[in-house]
Amino acid sequence: MKPTPESVDASLAGPPTRLRGQGHDQIVIAKQGGWALHSKVLAGYLEVVDQWEDNALLGVL
Repeated sequence: MKPTPESVDASLAGPPTRLRGQGHDQIVIAKQGGWALHSKVLAGYLEVVDQWEDNALLGVL
C-alpha cells in the first residue's frame, strides 16, 4: 500500500511539533531533526503549535 501525502506529512510533522510543544527552540529542532535551519516547511509545522501558545484568549474560554 502506498502512503498518502497526508500520512507522510503527519509523520514528518509529529516529532517537531511535539518538541515545540515541550518548549524547544526551532533552531535546536532543525539541527537535531536534520532540517534546514530556516526551513519554511518546519516553520509551518511549528506555527500550528505557536498559535495555541500565543493565543490571546488562552484561559478565557
